[in-house]
Amino acid sequence: MNHTPLSWYLSGGWVIRGTEAELVAEVLDENVEANADFIVTAVNCHDDLLEACEALLAESPKLTMVTDELVDRLTYSAARRLAEKAIAKAKGEK
Repeated sequence: MNHTPLSWYLSGGWVIRGTEAELVAEVLDENVEANADFIVTAVNCHDDLLEACEALLAESPKLTMVTDELVDRLTYSAARRLAEKAIAKAKGEK
């Protein structure tokens, strides 16, 4: 089973739609707009956060070793940039 393709967006403040304007969900509670916005942000950040976490985990053996090798430092920097990008997106920053 697959979910509706990303990216999702808000329509009318509480209706969540997919890329083809298909209905994904309607949020019906006392905080509809805030909750709907949070759902859309979280869903749209999923792939970036997953990529960042996977990159950090893949590099974790190298990060635990004390070394001055340039390759290890550059790999860590690339993983850190992925994590920073995903975190900024999750916080709604550009």
